[in-house]
Amino acid sequence: MHLEHGVGRYAGMTTLEAGGIKGEYLMLTYANDAKLYVPVSSLHLISRYAGGAEESAPLHKLGGDAWSRARQKAAEKVRDVAAELLDIYAQRAAKEGFAFKHDREQYQLFCDSFPFETTPDQAQAINAVLSDMCQPLRWTGWCAATSASAKPKWRCAPRSWRWKTINR
Repeated sequence: MHLEHGVGRYAGMTTLEAGGIKGEYLMLTYANDAKLYVPVSSLHLISRYAGGAEESAPLHKLGGDAWSRARQKAAEKVRDVAAELLDIYAQRAAKEGFAFKHDREQYQLFCDSFPFETTPDQAQAINAVLSDMCQPLRWTGWCAATSASAKPKWRCAPRSWRWKTINR
């Protein structure tokens, strides 16, 4: 797929002479057997087709406007989604969330009940989550924990969730 010309099919590499200088070119075929030769110095304009089976990809017409219309339509959809997300986040930010009370002494007793040592990364994640939980803002993040062995790999979510349950 060429950034400026749309979907073409890779037809191999070839050596051509342009302006008395030989160079390597990527050959793309388009609708109506039109060919486009892309110098290897411009390969940044080429990307792999990701719209399904490459063999059945609909080829664009070189010089046609279907590709520019498709790009414009995609850009409009991106703008629409961005506007919708902006609206969702604005509505979320306008509402006040629940701020948990943080009793340091009770929390320390709670933490001491865990049988494992907390790693520096875990401590940083736990502190970040607790800081967010004590703010009267709606929380937009989430935590997850995995436990493939006896020791949880990350205790941010279980501790926060249990603390939230105790704290309410």
